[in-house]
Amino acid sequence: KELLSNEAYPFYSVENEGTKDARIIEYKSYDDCMELLARFNESLLESYVNNEIISDTPLRKELEKQIQQANVFPIFFGSAMTGVGVTELLENISALIPVNKPVQDKTLSGVVFKIEREPSGEKIAYVRVFSGSLHVRKYVDIQRGESLPHKEKIKKMCMFHNGDAVQSSTVQSGEFCKVWGLTNIKIGDIIGEWTDYIKDIHFAEPQVEAAIEAVQKERIHDLYAALMELCEEDPLIKVWKDNVHNELYIRLFGEVQKEVIETTLYEKYRLQVTFSNTRVVCIEKPIGLGNSVEVMGEKENPFYATIGFKVERGELNSGITYNLGVELGSLPLAFHKANEDTVFQTLKQGLFGWEVTDIIVTLTHTGYASPVTTASDFRNLTPLVLMDALKKAETYVYEPVNEFELTVPKQAISTAMYKL
Repeated sequence: KELLSNEAYPFYSVENEGTKDARIIEYKSYDDCMELLARFNESLLESYVNNEIISDTPLRKELEKQIQQANVFPIFFGSAMTGVGVTELLENISALIPVNKPVQDKTLSGVVFKIEREPSGEKIAYVRVFSGSLHVRKYVDIQRGESLPHKEKIKKMCMFHNGDAVQSSTVQSGEFCKVWGLTNIKIGDIIGEWTDYIKDIHFAEPQVEAAIEAVQKERIHDLYAALMELCEEDPLIKVWKDNVHNELYIRLFGEVQKEVIETTLYEKYRLQVTFSNTRVVCIEKPIGLGNSVEVMGEKENPFYATIGFKVERGELNSGITYNLGVELGSLPLAFHKANEDTVFQTLKQGLFGWEVTDIIVTLTHTGYASPVTTASDFRNLTPLVLMDALKKAETYVYEPVNEFELTVPKQAISTAMYKL
């Protein structure tokens, strides 16, 4: 909204607005259009001042140019219920929005923005190629976050042409395409290398959740697998499993999304599900500092491992920070990884059952007995020690707070405040 100006031009006007009989009428106002465009074109301004008449064709071209330069913003009207105005909107999008020009940079850089599946379960990745090119039967690097890239081979590609998917052996920069053969792929993955062409997109986290279960109890594993597939296809769907109570929870943006998921699960997987009442998602943050140690060989420690943790409050929005307060060589790397993975898994449920965030966890003590000790000793002991340290630090529970701006006509302010 902050980027928009008042320099807007309506392409249509509306009759019977707000009713099922609403229809759009092409809006033509020579004076309004000339006055608007003349603000950004001196020669047009001169013609306007001298009362020179400009024909429709050059005026339309100038309007398209100003829209593509973001000087003027088009306004369209339509109805999702009746479909009125949809065709006109689509036609003007293709005419008014500038076409991407191929980037000369040969470095392959693209991003996965959508995932679909074939009836067989094979993934189809939708990719925007910003630079470089993709080729069938060639390997590409795939990056996800800060993890090391892995290579996968492209089996098949289709480009989009006039709304249809057309098979192609090569896709150049600036194009969108469907790619087959990438098995370990998620929305947001980088194809090739990260470049400045790719913008960070941060999705808001869902703030309510509900337990979900299959009507046919024996299909609980099918339900979990189906939800994992939906998560891959839609980054706004979040699913987590309560291993203590063996329950599945799905995080949502509202009741409508719950209905959509219920319908999708039935139509796509023939799964009938029920939801619990929706509840607000809270988080926990540590208040102070807590330490805990369990030493191998002591009476209350049944595991062949020594573990010590210090937990303390982290910076705002820092998430979970895991630090080593011991030498890296104090444990085999497999044991270190088991510790770190278990810390992140354990903090999904804090002292009050909510995810713990903005926390610094430092590994302070380690010990093992080769060859008796295994990674499972650390996986089993880590939650006990970590939760004890967290209990000593204590936590606060935080509820979400939403901030929004509401723009209403002056005459409707009192009604809007009453509704709020």
